[in-house]
Amino acid sequence: MHSKWLGNQFKKKVESNPRIKVKDLVAKTQKGLLSAFEEVIPRVDNRFCVKHLYNNFRMKFSGLEMKNRMWRCAKASH
Repeated sequence: MHSKWLGNQFKKKVESNPRIKVKDLVAKTQKGLLSAFEEVIPRVDNRFCVKHLYNNFRMKFSGLEMKNRMWRCAKASH
């Protein structure tokens, strides 16, 4: 998404409903962005969480084996 596309979307919504509130436009946009993001990168929250956990664990348990095991566990839980 870029600003031109977003502007066109806002324009269409305002033209179809001139009384629409700005907070409603923002809410619809945020939900649309989240939905689009989840389609592109499914379970992204879980991936960030596992990465964060791994970064904490690797301070004490280094090596590729720990990384591989953590990711296998994360993938198996879905």
